[in-house]
Amino acid sequence: MSDPHVGFVTQASASQAAEVAEIGVGMLGYAFMGKAHSNAYRTLEYMTWPPPLRPVLVAIAGRNEAAVCEAARRFGFASHVMDWRALIA
Repeated sequence: MSDPHVGFVTQASASQAAEVAEIGVGMLGYAFMGKAHSNAYRTLEYMTWPPPLRPVLVAIAGRNEAAVCEAARRFGFASHVMDWRALIA
């Protein structure tokens, strides 16, 4: 016997990504854990369907401009900032 409400009941009936609400993600840091969490956000839909929310990688913050710019490009963030306060503004 299968239960039609698998996973998060609030999104159990979603059949397409467009039906799942989005949530913006701001990441502080781009080293090992930043890379790990970015990968987790990108693979959420693959691992859990339907996801409770669909993460949108908005911005990543770091102290070294060249490194955080490269991290944003590699990890799929729309932008990068040098000041963490810009993530929460």
